[in-house]
Amino acid sequence: MSSVEEIERLLTDALAPTELDVVDVSASCGSAFDVSIVSAKFTGVGRLQRHRMVHEALGDVMSRVHAMKIDAKAP
Repeated sequence: MSSVEEIERLLTDALAPTELDVVDVSASCGSAFDVSIVSAKFTGVGRLQRHRMVHEALGDVMSRVHAMKIDAKAP
């Protein structure tokens, strides 16, 4: 099981977002999340690579997540 706080911490450490919203949409079982993130590190980066950057930032957490909807944007 993953927590919103764990995901927020990892994304903040890796991507220094100016905006970040993580919502557990799995009825609190920690297996599905909606992530909305805005980071300058996404500037000039395509959508697929932004998603890869989020996955890389989360590392092993992704093995415990069943589904994640990602909205990753540059400022």
